[in-house]
Amino acid sequence: MAPFTGESRVDSVPALSRWRSLPASRRETDVFGGTALRNGQATKRAFLQHAPATNLIVCATHTVSGPTETGLVFWLGENDYVLYPSQVQHLDLQRVELVTLSACATEQGVSLPGDGVQSRGR
Repeated sequence: MAPFTGESRVDSVPALSRWRSLPASRRETDVFGGTALRNGQATKRAFLQHAPATNLIVCATHTVSGPTETGLVFWLGENDYVLYPSQVQHLDLQRVELVTLSACATEQGVSLPGDGVQSRGR
């Protein structure tokens, strides 16, 4: 999943201009082979639909820090484009063998006694 590869003009769409393109994200998703969803195909809805049926997930995108969670930013063509850990924790991801995250601030999160930092990277 690489919603900001730069293949479409993110900067020319006012709602998207906050998120700069990430041209290297195309290479990051290509390195493993398989099906890659980029730009308009890389939506939160597509992630939630395809993730349970795959063995490898690669996300090269932006993050946004909320008050309690750091979320991954997907293509902004839908109103709901940020994926938070609490939205992933109950997905059936038993087929997934490896998850690779390439995004800023994936280590940020909330420190919980006995659990450590709850972040996107964890």
